Order: sequence, then structure tokens, then C-alpha cells
Amino acid sequence: MKDAQKPDHISLNTLVRRMKEGRFVIPDFQREFEWRPWDIRDLMRSIFLDYYIGSLLLWKGKKESFEALSCEALYGYAGDGEPEHIVLDGQQRLTAMYYAFVAPDVKAPGRASMCFRSP
Repeated sequence: MKDAQKPDHISLNTLVRRMKEGRFVIPDFQREFEWRPWDIRDLMRSIFLDYYIGSLLLWKGKKESFEALSCEALYGYAGDGEPEHIVLDGQQRLTAMYYAFVAPDVKAPGRASMCFRSP
């Protein structure tokens, strides 16, 4: 495959910065963000213990692609970002990381309060 791309490796800091900038968008065919607070906690534990958490499948989009797929920002993102990538796989993990590292002023789905206290 002549045009096949090799996977990129980016730091956690770079990933979080790009999420803050609104570079990742979710197409309308993706399910909604469904993770519960303990799912987010478990992902954070895996990250800090340096466990493999899977890869992300991103499509470098264009304005036409973002519009055709009715893309929206990550759940909780409130800025006017400049979309760059359409998330095809990894939305739950990206959004969970966004919640953990950025702490948006939006309640997680199905939660009555803004935070989760671990027992």
C-alpha cells in the first residue's frame, strides 16, 4: 500500500494540549460518551501505571468532512476549537482523559454532581 501511514507516537502532554485546543471531533455515527466515573478512574490508573490502553484511530479531516459527518467536539469541550482529526476509534478514552486532565465545567453523563469520590 503506497499511501499507508505509520502510526504516530505522541506524549500525553501533547495529547491533552490538542484536546484543549479542540482538535478532535466526533462524527455523528459514534455512540455518545457513556463511561461512568469509575471507568475514568480505571483508565487514569492504567495510564499512571504505564499499562497499554490501546491506540486511537484518527482521520485527518477537512472542513467538508467535518460538515458531512456532522462532527461535534468531545463531550464537555466548550471552546471554539479548530478541528483537525475525526475520532474513529478511541472516543470514550479521549473524552475520559479530557475529563480527568482538563476538568470541564460539565457534569459527566448520568451524574448529579461535578466530581466523583473514590470509596
